[in-house]
Amino acid sequence: MVAKRLKNHWQLVRLATKAAATKNAADVAATPYAVAVSMVLDRVEDSRATLRVALRNNRVLVAKEILTEIYDTEYALQVRIDQLDQCDWGVASKP
Repeated sequence: MVAKRLKNHWQLVRLATKAAATKNAADVAATPYAVAVSMVLDRVEDSRATLRVALRNNRVLVAKEILTEIYDTEYALQVRIDQLDQCDWGVASKP
């Protein structure tokens, strides 16, 4: 319900990280809102698939918007969660 009201999906990361004691990935994963990070990562995967379709169909402006969304989301994840690439979320999100 919250995800539908947000303009940008990366804002869900704030929900998970605000409840954590630190920015460490293990601390974030221990919060009740950790599922929000998984939701954001799923959204990034969906966006990547949509980006591929847009590029195949020469929809450059649409692809630009999608790519900007992906970049903003990945930046938010890296800034808000320390050691993301070393945890299960980071390993699962690598293309």
